[in-house]
Amino acid sequence: MVYLDGQKLTWESGQIEPQALISLTAGEHLLLLDWKGMIFETDFAISLAGSSDLQLRAGLDSEDRGWQVSVNPSDDERQAALAATHSELLPPTLHWTVMQPLDVPEIDVQRFVMSSEPLEHTSAAVSLPLAVSVKAPQYGQQFIFDFGREVLGWIEFDVDAPTGAILDFVGFEIMQSQAPGYSLGVDNSFRYICRAGRQTYRSIFRRGFRYLLLSVYAADQPVTIHRVTLHQATYDQPVIGRFQCSDPRLNQIWDMCAYAERLCSDDVFSADGAYEQALWVGDAYAQQLIHQVIYSDPSLPENTLRVVADSLRRTPIVNSQVPSAWENRLMPNWSWLWAIGCYMHYFFNADSKFAQEIYPALAQQAEFALARCKAHRLGLFSLEGCWHFLDWSDIDGVDFNDQRKLAFTHENCLLVAALRATAKMALVVGKSADAQRWNLFAAHLSVAINQHLWSEELEAYVDSIDEDGQLSAKISQAVNVAALFSGVPTNERAAQLLPAVVVPPQHWIHIGSPFMLSFSLELLVRERRFDELLQVIRSRWGRMLDRGATATWETFSNPRSWCHAWSATPAYFLSAHILG
Repeated sequence: MVYLDGQKLTWESGQIEPQALISLTAGEHLLLLDWKGMIFETDFAISLAGSSDLQLRAGLDSEDRGWQVSVNPSDDERQAALAATHSELLPPTLHWTVMQPLDVPEIDVQRFVMSSEPLEHTSAAVSLPLAVSVKAPQYGQQFIFDFGREVLGWIEFDVDAPTGAILDFVGFEIMQSQAPGYSLGVDNSFRYICRAGRQTYRSIFRRGFRYLLLSVYAADQPVTIHRVTLHQATYDQPVIGRFQCSDPRLNQIWDMCAYAERLCSDDVFSADGAYEQALWVGDAYAQQLIHQVIYSDPSLPENTLRVVADSLRRTPIVNSQVPSAWENRLMPNWSWLWAIGCYMHYFFNADSKFAQEIYPALAQQAEFALARCKAHRLGLFSLEGCWHFLDWSDIDGVDFNDQRKLAFTHENCLLVAALRATAKMALVVGKSADAQRWNLFAAHLSVAINQHLWSEELEAYVDSIDEDGQLSAKISQAVNVAALFSGVPTNERAAQLLPAVVVPPQHWIHIGSPFMLSFSLELLVRERRFDELLQVIRSRWGRMLDRGATATWETFSNPRSWCHAWSATPAYFLSAHILG
């Protein structure tokens, strides 16, 4: 939240980013930023547009150049600060810490290009070499290169330019209404300042994009662009899986999914090609399945699982994003999917050495979960201070600022599946007593889930239960699919829920991501409902193709990430269960 002179700003949609329109009188004004709860972004930018003499100064004191930060103020201090004047904010009202800037660039290239207007708009195609003539130096001449599909790698260019000519590059994934569709929060840019003459440069940072915008300015002589290319940088193994059938739409969907998996594979799995390029542990579970039918090589999933296990040196259950400084933001569902993925890796590869070396980590995590269930009065798993995420829908737990003390049905159900996977690994390494213990724990937890989280009136599992035994009012497709996937419901209850796997009742909260819909597809496979499986794949993923997708999106509509491998599971289902 942002406050100006004690008044909270109201944001509205802008051309590029959210904006607030305000009128200022002459003189000083106080801008106060308030972060309460968790923050996901690693940086925060403020852009000001107004009269030429508008200035933003960081320090409260004219001598200060650094931002001043008050860490963890009390509620009373926070409320006082929000209503304070400039002078009232000075110490000792709050205890301020001066944060000196570190490696701050002179210009934010991403936002500079995003907010600038080209001299003229034209859709005429150009060819290389491209001669960029001299224009007014304060204006950039912008050109967009379409690489034809999503790519990931090192940008390289060859130019002939005068000294001091500036080349700004910004990569983005989608064109919307004939304008760049920038992903907010993604800094996908760099600036190159030319020396005189012919020169080449290859970027040192991998970037993902389909479109590359080049802005050329500050040149007193013409600039010639000879070449703009990309050296693709992905997992270095040949694709051995193939899928071909009489339905071209299914073939195209498989190719789209396989390509997304490739762009999201490096030395470990990466959730996306452009947006974050981070190892999200739950996403990696889906990527394991896809990898198996495309590459089959075990080294990438094994390395991913081992890297994740190492986070147990710092956290009680494996961390959600590894390696990461996001250490205090565990996601239990992602931890449970890692455990399931460990057994899945053994199942596919029969690697007893891996099983022996990974089992202690599995047991360590299971011990912590057992202790938490024993501490809960209903025998359920509950852990505060986490992000209780499962799906991009309005289920309990999706908001990482919601810190109510709840036991979430989906976390308990997937824990049952993780415990059973851990028990299987215990048998593999010859620890039958451990296996019996984890299976007994899973059985007791299933009983607790069925006893406390099932609504007889609604004939479904609710999203959560609070400390006082009050059931959530929400019934979610994702939660009940997680229960079925984990084998928690009794046979009678499973029969009641199975019709809702694909088409839930209207009053249920529907699944919001291709990732979670993949668990529905798994249930269709178990029930041998293959015609429905194909219908869902053709319809939901086919719409991505219809809108020009070359890689799978994070969500079916309005995604943040346009290349997201957690959505690429149709490649697995088509190869493993349709092709066979």
